[in-house]
Amino acid sequence: LVDMYSKCGELESARHVFSHMGDRDVATWNAMIMGFCTNGHSRQAVDLFYQMQREDVEPNDVTMLGVLSACAHAGLVNEGRECFDSMCLERAIVPKVEHYGCMVDLLGRAGLLYEAFEFIEQMPLVPHTGVWGALLGACKIHGNVELAECTIKHLVELDHEDGGYLAIMCNIYADAGRWDDVSRLREVMRKKGVIKMPGRSSVEIDGEIHEFGAGDKVHPRHHEIYEMIDVIFVRLRRAGHYDTLDDAFVTVEVFEAIQQDKSSS
Repeated sequence: LVDMYSKCGELESARHVFSHMGDRDVATWNAMIMGFCTNGHSRQAVDLFYQMQREDVEPNDVTMLGVLSACAHAGLVNEGRECFDSMCLERAIVPKVEHYGCMVDLLGRAGLLYEAFEFIEQMPLVPHTGVWGALLGACKIHGNVELAECTIKHLVELDHEDGGYLAIMCNIYADAGRWDDVSRLREVMRKKGVIKMPGRSSVEIDGEIHEFGAGDKVHPRHHEIYEMIDVIFVRLRRAGHYDTLDDAFVTVEVFEAIQQDKSSS
């Protein structure tokens, strides 16, 4: 019930069930900790972990994964470090690659990019794409092109068919105004046939689900949709906003889709 309510966003109901349970095992604590974490209450997730310790409930690897994730999202670097160190030194829990990934995410979000890189280099396990991907995402957030270029090499070696990471690298170059590098990397992707699976969105209107994506012409009312996009652009310009190429909110994929739509109309 705690897990179900949490996944449905009914955090108060989950908390009520948890609070009124007579016998709470580690799985129950884990469900509540993850519930707080996934619903944006990271600080409360960490506080619940401390309460769990006070009640002498022994955490397991799932507990630590939830706590580290909460620390990453809340920016609790010191608490995250302490929790990770305690896994080996106090609890005899062997960290898995997912725990290392959370630590990289934690350090990266806090801007400690080179510490995160060194952390990966010292891992006793082979880092997978999720670990390097966390560092690449942090490089994008903090605009570190040099470290991003080093990181993308590892990602390409691990999975040369996933265009998602290359698309992120393109956006990092774009955010830095390095458009020659953007064009070069996009050309490499085209020649190798590497593509990023386009994201899709859906919206419910009057009980009907409408699904669409950037550059999509499948929707039966796509002409009306693009006409509305043009209206929105006009209104934005009247309000003083212009869709400049160095705008960090305009991704390479969206810009290319817009240009393609305009040229084909």
